[in-house]
Amino acid sequence: MKPALSGFCYAALFGLVQISNSADESIIPAIAEYRFTLFEPSEISPEALPEWAGTVQSEDGEFDSGNGYWRAAAELPSGMGKLVVDLDRTILQQDLALSLTYQSTADSDFSVQLLDGEGKTVAVDLFQNVVALGREAQTDTFIVPLLKYPNAEKLAIRRVTGEVRIHGFVLYPVVGEIQTEAQSHAEIASLFGDPLSDRNSLRDALASYVPKDASETKELRQKLKTIPGAPAIDFGLVKPAVNGVMLSSPEGEPFSGHQLEFFQVSSDGSLTCREPAWINLYRTEGRSFRLSGEVMLAPESADNPLSDAPHGFALFLREFDSLHRYNANSVGMRVKRRLLEGEQIKQFVRPFVFKPLEPARWHKFSAEVRPEFISFSLGNQIGMIRGPLGTDGANKIVLTPGASLRNLRIVVFP
Repeated sequence: MKPALSGFCYAALFGLVQISNSADESIIPAIAEYRFTLFEPSEISPEALPEWAGTVQSEDGEFDSGNGYWRAAAELPSGMGKLVVDLDRTILQQDLALSLTYQSTADSDFSVQLLDGEGKTVAVDLFQNVVALGREAQTDTFIVPLLKYPNAEKLAIRRVTGEVRIHGFVLYPVVGEIQTEAQSHAEIASLFGDPLSDRNSLRDALASYVPKDASETKELRQKLKTIPGAPAIDFGLVKPAVNGVMLSSPEGEPFSGHQLEFFQVSSDGSLTCREPAWINLYRTEGRSFRLSGEVMLAPESADNPLSDAPHGFALFLREFDSLHRYNANSVGMRVKRRLLEGEQIKQFVRPFVFKPLEPARWHKFSAEVRPEFISFSLGNQIGMIRGPLGTDGANKIVLTPGASLRNLRIVVFP
């Protein structure tokens, strides 16, 4: 089979840079270019690269200067053959775009990884099969999410199987979406005056909104009324906490009584417990809501009294009793005798499963609960079940000894 060649869009890239004749009009991107068709890899000197980029190193592969590529042979054991570039994260504060030129055959497969300063793996496989994904998406450019991995100091292009030939690649910084606070989001949305979609960024900003004082909350409430399609938020449901926002009780009192009497609250607002305990999410029955926060999982233990919270943490959603609920936890989602895609589940099903996460460190979590779907994310994993789903029943956060919670926030939708 004739190898397929995926190439850089150099004309588009460098043509764009040349549009402006003045440095005041545009910024020329700092591009790290590794093209083995132009010169020997040893000739790629640090002086020719941006300050944040190191020279390329080969492991278990070879540079073919005659044909102008780096090659990892098909006969190598799976996983052998790697190109590695050092990244100076004290300088590089953005995500990276990676554009590749490579030859592929039917069984070619290689991955893009991130490593720490010692060469240990931080991100195992950012894009799965790069060859197949690039062909499906009709692109040779991938966004490397460096900001998500602050301890990553090396980028690796690693062969998985088959023969891999890399003619070169380009790295350059890119800027993604900047998370704006709710107040600023509302200001610009009000200025533009355009109607908002049902799924919009202002709604996401409000999900983590912490009211500083009554006047600010009143101002934001008035601003939202002027924006077509803005979310209707019940500000009475949120109260400032030491670190984040927690629900209030039906009487409008913050969680300082019965809701927290079984928890220990540290100075930074994190919650732990000596016995299994839970926080009831009042006023969410039958309503759509989004809950988010951070959890430190407990090591899995045979002594854990709750099998539905295998690492000390779970969300019991739309619950009647222990046999009738949607159960989101560290290993995924379990539906127990509830509706799923409009069908009544007779026993238990597990629609999606998560890979194990490291205990004793903080992981972000989020759940959006609606009649049409329930989405649940934990760390860098996300799953979804689709409706129609049951909407009645109680909602609660469950914690057992060894696990911790902090930064709890909730938005209840109309």
